[in-house]
Amino acid sequence: MTAKFVAQKQTKSDKHLIVFQIFHKRKIWNYGTGISVFSNEWNTDDQRVRKNNKQSVILNGTLASYQNVFNHVYNSFGGSFAKAKMITPEAFKEAIDKEMVLAGLRNAPPPEKIAQKTFMEYCSDFLRVDNKGKQKADSTLAQYRATFAVLREYKPEALLAEIDKAYLLGLQEFLYAKNYELNSVSNTIVRIKAVLNWLATEGLLTNLNYLSFKIPKQETTQIALTIEEVDKLRKVALDDERYIIARDLFLFQSLVGIRYSDVQILKKEHFITKKKENYLSAYNVKTAKKIEVPLFESEAFEIAKKYDFNFKDIAFGLTSQDIYLKKIAEIAGLDKPEEVISYPQGKKTIDFKPKYELIGTHTARRTFITIASNAGLSSSEIGKITGQTVPTVEKYTKTNEDSDKSKETNMMKIFKKRKNK
Repeated sequence: MTAKFVAQKQTKSDKHLIVFQIFHKRKIWNYGTGISVFSNEWNTDDQRVRKNNKQSVILNGTLASYQNVFNHVYNSFGGSFAKAKMITPEAFKEAIDKEMVLAGLRNAPPPEKIAQKTFMEYCSDFLRVDNKGKQKADSTLAQYRATFAVLREYKPEALLAEIDKAYLLGLQEFLYAKNYELNSVSNTIVRIKAVLNWLATEGLLTNLNYLSFKIPKQETTQIALTIEEVDKLRKVALDDERYIIARDLFLFQSLVGIRYSDVQILKKEHFITKKKENYLSAYNVKTAKKIEVPLFESEAFEIAKKYDFNFKDIAFGLTSQDIYLKKIAEIAGLDKPEEVISYPQGKKTIDFKPKYELIGTHTARRTFITIASNAGLSSSEIGKITGQTVPTVEKYTKTNEDSDKSKETNMMKIFKKRKNK
């Protein structure tokens, strides 16, 4: 019988979930502790939270309680390796679970009716609760609802105890049979894992073997525009006010590097003066991280000023914005064939499409990263502006990490290049 704490990386998060892992006779049981910390806050050797976490004393007290449960059960079975060998895995697991309840680390087994709560019901609960105090964006809620609709087709009556690695494997094959692209399959499973991570954190899910399920990955077609192509969009003669607004929103995005969902919420209060310079200051809708982008007297500032610093009331829905952008790009002659990789039923296929068909709001963000990198911003500087991690930024483009110029200086370089065109 042995036990240890393991820091497991969470999907789409910089934090690690601390799991109490118990081994006996080739059996492994994982107990979520509900504790999440950054990698630099976890001491692997001591298996404790470091002091740079302000709650380290409280969190380590909780971890000690888990260790005490194991020690108590181990001692109750004789306290020696020889005697431990005589204990069946089932008896040992049952004793651990009971001691967890007595120690207040797990809730007592619920009544039979509640125990039969379906996974779909837990999914509904997930949409209703706050995610670590952060409000889920409307676009995020829509994505989860679409995912849960698929689960109702797959196994609507599945109980929480049935949601494991085998469940996810079956779902993957189910989606392939429905001609889902690999990327859609991956996104679906990522969202399901997010629900399971939440249930583990809440202590409602103790079987964590779903963590070993590898989410399928694919190469994606990611395009960015050159400065010359952006200028072609800028110079297109447009009469329809909707198209003019759509272009302005795209140009603003490509100059400041934020998501379209963030553009949609911007109003006067988000534009501030700092150190006698103009800044965009707002909290990222998706991650709730604060972003501050220097604007100076730039084209981005002029676009914001044109709409009285209020994009909230003029921004279109995502679908409409993408339609307008594709049409503008077509008129601008951005029809160079681009290689498109897709994965129908998980099988890789390659095709070619004109560039304008691939342009959307996400293109502006990638365009900013590419141009910013070429202008000398490092990956870390770009990440501070876009709200992305360095590895994510580097997926878009290779950046010059040796640049020691300030973010403000490099941003001014970008704006000057744009204004001189």
